[in-house]
Amino acid sequence: MLTARGDGVEVVLTTDETLLAEYRNIPLGQFFSCVPSDMFLSRMVHTILMPPSHAGIPVLEYAPMGLRRFESALARDIGKGNVVVVSPKNIRKFIGRRTRVVGIHTMDPLGVGPVSLMFTVGGRYTAFTKRMFTRILKKLPKDRGFKVAVGGCGTWQLEQFPEEIDNLGIDHVVSGECDHIAGRIIEKIENGSEKIIQIREPAPLESICPNTGATMLGLVEVMRGCGRGCRFCQPNLRKARFIPFDVIKKDILLNVKMGYTKVWAHSDDIFLYKVDSRDLTPNKDAIKELFSFIMGIDGVTHANPTHGSLAGVASAPDLIEDLSRILKAGKNRHIGIQPGLETGSPTLMKKIMPRKALPYQPEEWPQVVIEAVKTLNKNHWFPGLTLIIGLPEETPDDIRETIELIKKMEDAGLHFIVAPLAFVPLAAWREKGFLDFAKQFDESRFNLVYKCWKHTIQEIDSMFNRVVKISGVSSFMIDILARHGSRYVLKEVEKWGARQGFRVWAG
Repeated sequence: MLTARGDGVEVVLTTDETLLAEYRNIPLGQFFSCVPSDMFLSRMVHTILMPPSHAGIPVLEYAPMGLRRFESALARDIGKGNVVVVSPKNIRKFIGRRTRVVGIHTMDPLGVGPVSLMFTVGGRYTAFTKRMFTRILKKLPKDRGFKVAVGGCGTWQLEQFPEEIDNLGIDHVVSGECDHIAGRIIEKIENGSEKIIQIREPAPLESICPNTGATMLGLVEVMRGCGRGCRFCQPNLRKARFIPFDVIKKDILLNVKMGYTKVWAHSDDIFLYKVDSRDLTPNKDAIKELFSFIMGIDGVTHANPTHGSLAGVASAPDLIEDLSRILKAGKNRHIGIQPGLETGSPTLMKKIMPRKALPYQPEEWPQVVIEAVKTLNKNHWFPGLTLIIGLPEETPDDIRETIELIKKMEDAGLHFIVAPLAFVPLAAWREKGFLDFAKQFDESRFNLVYKCWKHTIQEIDSMFNRVVKISGVSSFMIDILARHGSRYVLKEVEKWGARQGFRVWAG
């Protein structure tokens, strides 16, 4: 094993421990990485839910997909022996005289992401994501002969708060896709003076290499980019590209070899996969071909898409039925997917994200949502919906319409989780401000959060044991934590609202 007293490795890459934990495979479990690290109860919850973590192994056997992509491109450009992906706990063992760059992959470095802001009440507390990220920086040697660079999808936070770059002792922030210029990026980091290195051009498809190691949770990239044009959305800025089948197969086989027989097929919207219609009607044949190919790979037992649009589901119910058969869905095998509900207001849809409803019109959005979730449930799919609180043009009436939509879904007997996320300034709205919890969190927004939590409790009571597959003593512990912990959170939300003078009317 290389040590700091030896020559070290030219480029040492790592990530924080929250991105190396499986959170017991609970749906949306990774959201618990954003709970406050400075409150006893949330620390206890995080400790129980976080294992197993892969950070105990010096050279990581599993790593986040984005980090693996950069590692593989760098291995191509500077040689496999000159780059290593290591545990944050053991990073100093790989730093030596030869080390030129230490790179840190991050998703939420400052704890101001949409989930973190909700859990930390607008940043009043410190999210575990921030705590674990800053812990890596503190572990680095003080007498550096190398540059420290930060990359990953969380770099927008450091661009929003550039003063934190120097405060944290970071030399460079790398923003954008690096597959095609990984080696040049290292040269820029080592020799350049610009604090923020922005790569604006998308990586050509042929530059995306197969991974050099297994990825967390069996996540495999099948597509990049989106075309729906939502003004708040970062993925929409990326050109749509479709990963070749040979690269997908190599990535999956690496994961299977390391024990992941379930594939999470990652895209920004699976129902835009190879779409060839102007109204964004799903390309059913291409999507079925993709998942048939994945399920046909030796060793694969299950597969799930990560993200998909509700409009895509509503417009192609027969596709969901076919996918359920391909993916072997059933009463004891639910398919998880994370769609964006965003809002229940047709007015906001029309103003901010009219293409999100395609092939339908924004005015039809509430019914599109209901029909989509109905189709998913019918075919044994369980959606984890997300919505945004604090959109710049949002009014109390818009919030009330969102609450009413959730109630209509409940009345229809539909099963779903809905997670409210705080608005953060991204994409076309980078110049807008964050949701201000002190000034902007009014009674209507409070009631929307209350309604979402109350619905979560209903789903835990009715669906938890069917959707979350945990055995042994852990099953009992997680079940107790889910049922009692969710009710505790709801009571705390009620208390907080009462202190603000808010009435509960969304129950």
